[in-house]
Amino acid sequence: MQQENKKGIGFFGSIVVDRVLNIESWPAEGTLGLIQGRETLGTGGSAWNDPVNIRAIDADVPLYACGVIGDDAMGRYALNHLQERSIDTSHVDVANDADTSYSIVSNSRASGLRTHLHAKGACDRFTCAHIDAFASRLAIAHLGYLMLLEALEREEGSELMAVRALRSLGEKADKVAVDIVSLDNSTDRFRKIVTPCLPHVDYLIINEFEAGQITGEEIRNADHSLDGQACLRAARELLRQGVRDTVIIHFPEGALGMSTSSTEFCPSFEVPQQEIDCVVGAGDAFTSAALYGFYRGRTLAECLLLGNANARHNIVSSSCTDGVVSLASLEETIANEPQRASILQIDG
Repeated sequence: MQQENKKGIGFFGSIVVDRVLNIESWPAEGTLGLIQGRETLGTGGSAWNDPVNIRAIDADVPLYACGVIGDDAMGRYALNHLQERSIDTSHVDVANDADTSYSIVSNSRASGLRTHLHAKGACDRFTCAHIDAFASRLAIAHLGYLMLLEALEREEGSELMAVRALRSLGEKADKVAVDIVSLDNSTDRFRKIVTPCLPHVDYLIINEFEAGQITGEEIRNADHSLDGQACLRAARELLRQGVRDTVIIHFPEGALGMSTSSTEFCPSFEVPQQEIDCVVGAGDAFTSAALYGFYRGRTLAECLLLGNANARHNIVSSSCTDGVVSLASLEETIANEPQRASILQIDG
């Protein structure tokens, strides 16, 4: 077997150390909130979370991380964690003039929501040059997160650097995938940065908040329930704006996938509230398993199921990747565990 010639999956962009804190609820500004238990140090950023997830699913996929860390203890922690899992780190750059990026993640037990305080650090040093230097031929190249890679938000002449980065990835990979970060109150930035990128993306995998920011759709109703029809309209609009193959919008209730040839909705798996430990990393867990499905030639519906199953295992663990499981475990979950009632019927 010539493993060295097998095309793999490359993850480009954010490498972030997460410092996860469990709290009862997020305090009002100017007041004090209580931290419960001990801080957990964990993986963060799509160029770290996603390959670790996929390595747990399948030991045979060639995986690559490409990003920038600082010359510090947190950077060495990230590098060692990746290398221990046989993930290629030869394109992880070490910056001498910036700290490794980190997030303080407060996980509210009252609301089930996570709040991030983020220090961009060395991730701001990630540029098109890091992508250009990548030499291996890939089946899928994944860039994340747009909206959190400052150097790619700049323009040279009339060209956005994020567009240039995606065009370069397209020359190195059969398919290009993108993930976005849920940055609040940034509708104009979303459209300025993300919209020009869409014609260079094959797989756009985002959550409902991000889909709404890009398209202007109000995907949540006033009572916070999901508006399935608005979600469908958002997916259609993202394809109209240029996504070349598939749009996936995921949310706690499930996931909608819309390609140029089919539309699928997959409800999420039921998880008792008392089993949920931390929802940090659920989006990356979904994304990585869905990408693995695409890599293995699974159908869109199967990719959504894999994504939901992986997210289900993620939320009963304390960090982004502590809940990683094998493909056999995901398939067992899919075969045996109940799903929520469907909130969206797809005609035809």
